[in-house]
Amino acid sequence: MSLAHKTASPRWELAGTPDFRLVDQLVLDTSLPKNIVKILVNRGLGTPETIHNFLEPSLNDLKDPFEMSGMDLGIDRLTKALYNNEKILIYGDYDVDGITATAQPIRSRWPRRPGCAVAAVISRPGPGSSPSLWAARSAGSRSR
Repeated sequence: MSLAHKTASPRWELAGTPDFRLVDQLVLDTSLPKNIVKILVNRGLGTPETIHNFLEPSLNDLKDPFEMSGMDLGIDRLTKALYNNEKILIYGDYDVDGITATAQPIRSRWPRRPGCAVAAVISRPGPGSSPSLWAARSAGSRSR
């Protein structure tokens, strides 16, 4: 399924019917249920190898995080803040990866350094969950 973004209100569009011969062959090759194989084929996974790699990923398959634009600058800035005992705000949006990405640094060792002040804010759920006046006020009240 894909979400159409061009309309004022989002509407779901169902993916087409996958090639039934490919689905039947992959069911035999992978021993997965037919409905699961249909979903995987609709996601573009058309071989037993790609299905295996998708369902059983390896850390070796992850890309180098420093390939992300600005990662080196972010690490440098965070390191500077840690060594200068600056306040650090971690802002996350209200979805699974946003909450996880906000919680992980809070649960790690570095916020427990003496002099390190770390605050976290999760945006309110709803449309446009971007930094807002509410988030800024919420962060300010937590960092005192």
